[in-house]
Amino acid sequence: MSQPIPHHVLYELGCTEGSPATLRLLARDQDRRRLLLLRAVLDAADAAGADRCPPAARRGLAESWALLEAAERATPDRGATVRSLLLAPLVGPWAERALALLTGTGPPDPAATAHALAHLAPLAAAAAVRAGLPFRLRLTATGGTLALPTLGALRTGPGTVPVDAHHSGGRLVLRADGPRTVTVRPQRGHGAWAASPAWRAAHALPPLLPGGHPVPWTTSTRTACRTTRTSPGSPASPTSTTWPANAGARPGPVPPPRSATAGRTGSARPSPCCAASCRWRRRAAGRRGSRRRGVAAGRGGRRSAPC
Repeated sequence: MSQPIPHHVLYELGCTEGSPATLRLLARDQDRRRLLLLRAVLDAADAAGADRCPPAARRGLAESWALLEAAERATPDRGATVRSLLLAPLVGPWAERALALLTGTGPPDPAATAHALAHLAPLAAAAAVRAGLPFRLRLTATGGTLALPTLGALRTGPGTVPVDAHHSGGRLVLRADGPRTVTVRPQRGHGAWAASPAWRAAHALPPLLPGGHPVPWTTSTRTACRTTRTSPGSPASPTSTTWPANAGARPGPVPPPRSATAGRTGSARPSPCCAASCRWRRRAAGRRGSRRRGVAAGRGGRRSAPC
């Protein structure tokens, strides 16, 4: 049973702060909860009948879990790499859905259960690749994509496509139905390289502190970086006063982007948006000048047309 949270930890969390010890406490508690949830999924799959959990899905789940255990024993960081994969944000909702399908009171849906349990295989394959373990495993791509955490994604055909994965000698060979084969070479830390256009590598930002884990490069990360460049007062800005104390030294302000021709004599040109804005200002000034001349002519009386 977990110990009660100390009062000073609750105070720090209530103030939207957190020391390294507090963050370690939260990560340890989340790790325990995630492992208990995964253990519940394994026990429920063993206890479920064939009408609710197909035997093939049960065997695939056991094989994937055995590969995860072997990867945890083989990693030199005492299983920290495998634990970081299990603590991914989407692993928790997936395990809860799988447990609900295995233990629900509604009518059994073996197809949905098999589809849900198959998501553990890519996670185990990525952990084994990071640990350097040779393996052979049958994976399943859904929706035209097979995602391997910290490595990348393989684009396949539409629908549900089985993919055979073979890892040995620092190379991961992915073979879908058909003659196409993609050879992936994992990079150190994060990402993997392949010459095939069907492979899309995962990207990550370097850690803020020495010895930390890289930050996966996602759409939210790209948005945060764009906010950092454009909003000096936002919490994500390096010039903000809310920069966390445990994130290392505060970076300097990001200079505004410059064009390639800026600074050259006679070659600096405004951007298309700036040029359009200048044209709009000139036209507006011309219209205001025409109206002023018309009003002045009306005050001076009607003049005869020139001959």
